[in-house]
Amino acid sequence: MQDTSVLQWQNLIPLIENALAQENSNLLLVGDGKQAIYRWRGGKAEQFIDLGSNEVNPFNIQKEIKNLETNYRSYSEIINFNNTFFSHTANFLHNESYKNLFLQGNVQLENAKKGGFVSLSFLEKEEEKEDEKVKYPKKVLEKINQLKEDFYLNEICVLTRTKKDGIAVADYLSENGISIISSETLLLKNNSKINFIIDFLYSIQNTNDEEKRFEVLYFLHEHLKLKVPKNEFFKKHIKLTNASIFENLKSYGISFNFSVFQQVPFYEKIEEIIRGFKLVNSSNAYVQFFLDVVLEQQRKATDIGDFLEFWELKKDKLSIVASGNTNAVQVMTIHKSKGLEFPVVIFPCDVNIYKQINPKIWFDDLPKEYDFKELLIDYKKDLSLINARGLEIYNQQREELELDNFNLLYVSLTRAVEQLHVITEKKISANGVENVNHYSGVFINYLKEQNLWQEDLLEYNFGNIERAKNKEAPESLAEIHQKFISTPWQEHNIVLLASASKLWDTAQGKAIDFGNLFHEMLSKIITKNDVNSVTIQYHQKGFINEIQLKLIKEMMYLVVDHPKLAVYFSDKVTVFNEREIVDFDNQVVIPDRLVFNHLNEVTVIDYKTGSSSSEHHQQLLKYERVLKSMDFKVGKKLLIYMNTEVDVVEV
Repeated sequence: MQDTSVLQWQNLIPLIENALAQENSNLLLVGDGKQAIYRWRGGKAEQFIDLGSNEVNPFNIQKEIKNLETNYRSYSEIINFNNTFFSHTANFLHNESYKNLFLQGNVQLENAKKGGFVSLSFLEKEEEKEDEKVKYPKKVLEKINQLKEDFYLNEICVLTRTKKDGIAVADYLSENGISIISSETLLLKNNSKINFIIDFLYSIQNTNDEEKRFEVLYFLHEHLKLKVPKNEFFKKHIKLTNASIFENLKSYGISFNFSVFQQVPFYEKIEEIIRGFKLVNSSNAYVQFFLDVVLEQQRKATDIGDFLEFWELKKDKLSIVASGNTNAVQVMTIHKSKGLEFPVVIFPCDVNIYKQINPKIWFDDLPKEYDFKELLIDYKKDLSLINARGLEIYNQQREELELDNFNLLYVSLTRAVEQLHVITEKKISANGVENVNHYSGVFINYLKEQNLWQEDLLEYNFGNIERAKNKEAPESLAEIHQKFISTPWQEHNIVLLASASKLWDTAQGKAIDFGNLFHEMLSKIITKNDVNSVTIQYHQKGFINEIQLKLIKEMMYLVVDHPKLAVYFSDKVTVFNEREIVDFDNQVVIPDRLVFNHLNEVTVIDYKTGSSSSEHHQQLLKYERVLKSMDFKVGKKLLIYMNTEVDVVEV
């Protein structure tokens, strides 16, 4: 509830009032004013804090406040440290209601988890500028290397104040061999292979874009581990056409086929890039997620230009979904960690409690000669000197900053289950006075109040650093595929079946009904000249594959060229295939083939598979009877059995 924005809450009040008007209705609001960290998006901790007071009650029902006294998340050392530390920080809050919030809210009771560990590390200022930039990431790496003996990497989370700080830590850890997961590293756009594919598409789209071509060549030099110097490789290829570059790359083991690339659909274009440039051998989550994105866009009939436009709009949001079981350190901002917990938390941070970036406020106590009721002005100390209203606004803003930043600190230090490691600055004057406008100064002030501070001591520990519970191997729920499989669909020898009912025995559901298919194809044959076109048509539609095409065509010619049948497949006769005839008793018969000669004599032909049967004979005799009833003269009645050979039986 503490993060509900003012606008949301004002909209909820009448809805809740209406619900409470019903009989036996109740309302439960749950929240913690110390964890309100979303003022920047409309949240206001004060509205939740006020609900806990006796003065404010927007509803016509009696309210009761219940405090959840026991902390069931953390081990005892962490609970006790946070209780004493945040009770101490209440002294730095100038608003009385905020001060009471921290005094009353930090008497949490322990649970059954005894033990745990808290450390405070203070970093001195580095002389070199480059060393100063990496001192926090360097200390984080040191902590992780110490923790690796007792904890798996996926049990460790590094919390940072800003995304920029998180990127700096993540990059440094990655460079030093620590596997990490962060919102930034999970983005597809931060993967070099995905960037290569995008640069390649740009290069294809605009052949004059030498910048993208350079990016493509730069990646290939690294990816292929070429021994030729980079400058020579670039000089040789940068001015060439794409086709010439692809031809030259064959000497480096690249098998990209540009002509195939141009002809296939968009999804297969991407697969052609992946295969041709040998981007992946083992399973790669980034490439797989990227292919999922490509497939989704292909369903919208996208082309290269459309996809690149889509990519520019969405690349900052497209990311892989990483399993929580991945053995890697998590790096995230405080805001993203809200509501989560981690066995070990490392918090490298020092925030200026009162610092804002270009702060503005609405000043509403203007002289009468002004034509405005309010004026947007800079928020600075001079505001407090204007008049009483200016001083009020100035103090209110400072009090809100104090609450917001101490709430951020509270959220950070309460995410840990077993171990908490705080890394901050040693900001202290020559006179030994700490700067309590910063987190670091508040920590130093706390240690002084506990009679623990020593000028030459940079590490302070609380509890036993040994792990409280046994280290258990994480259970992996994901199967890791060691090989990334991607082959052109043409090589799979798979045919898409456009009409399953024509190919599959619906009763059995397992085997192809070859006889029915062959029978259907024969119904399309009028003369011998139709064999080739009919069989090719069925192949092109996906009903038969290459092997079946050859087999069926051979069988067809055995029929039409048979000495006893050739005359019935010539262009000198009239043919009716599978014509329905209604018998005198309203039964419908469908002879496979009726052939009329110039004497108007009809020959009846039926196609069969399997062995000869008396039923087959009776069927032709029935056809003869029906045709004679129509005053046709019936000549021969032929059964054509098509098995391994063609056998003609005259009835």
